[in-house]
Amino acid sequence: MLSTNQTCKTCGNSFTGKFCNQCGEKVYTEHDKSIFHIADEAFHFVTHFEGRFLTTVKTIFTRPGKLAYDYCDGSRKQYFKPISLFLLCIVLYLLFPKFDGLNMKFNSFLSPQNNFTWLTKPVAKKKIQASSITLEKLNEEYNKESAKVSKIFLLMLIPLTAVVLYLLFYTKHRYFFDHFIMATEFTSIMVIMVFLLLPLIVVVGSWIYPPVALFVTDGNMLPVGIIHLLLLTFLVMAFKRFYQQTWFLTILKSVIFLAIFDFGIMYVYQCLLFLLVMLLV
Repeated sequence: MLSTNQTCKTCGNSFTGKFCNQCGEKVYTEHDKSIFHIADEAFHFVTHFEGRFLTTVKTIFTRPGKLAYDYCDGSRKQYFKPISLFLLCIVLYLLFPKFDGLNMKFNSFLSPQNNFTWLTKPVAKKKIQASSITLEKLNEEYNKESAKVSKIFLLMLIPLTAVVLYLLFYTKHRYFFDHFIMATEFTSIMVIMVFLLLPLIVVVGSWIYPPVALFVTDGNMLPVGIIHLLLLTFLVMAFKRFYQQTWFLTILKSVIFLAIFDFGIMYVYQCLLFLLVMLLV
């Protein structure tokens, strides 16, 4: 330990030791600038990151709700931060956007099959008239801008989900922070299952047996049903562990929540994303 007086190069504080007792800045020595030290720090970061990340992913798959429960209870060191996990999932989704459910293309919003036309057609028509551009040009500009905006706007899924959890479990008298963490765990597992694992299964399966691609893309509802069953199972186990209610109430609220998430939260999120991007193009 350094015993001589040091002057912090960040805040100017006088102190002894390796770290400034005012701002926490470290005193760097010649050893810290060696290539061996850089390699050691890189190795430590990778192993530390990998250990916590794998523990977190294993926990949310094998013991739903435990990550949120432990994190809100103050036991956090062994886990990857929930919000960091969600952001990592989003980055992976944006790198490999096999399904565009979280960032729908312009033409998808105008399709009658998606029930957005009551909002999207009047807004698009007004934009075309105001900007004197063609529908094709608007389509191009929207998709270009949406790819950037959605990276940040995807974070809106968490507070929207947390509000629903707060209302459903109001009698548990938990802080909104607790519902926010539970919402983060759920949205993370949803992105992993629906937008990462399912596309991966489709891609790998289509390499082995090409008709597998039609299993998902040709209007087949079976994969959707399987995914919803898996998500419902996750919710029941997670809500039971986190909110500690009876099995009847837990199952009932899980079904209600999943329905609200599908037809409410995702719908509101996509409408807000469309309106925001249209303001920017």
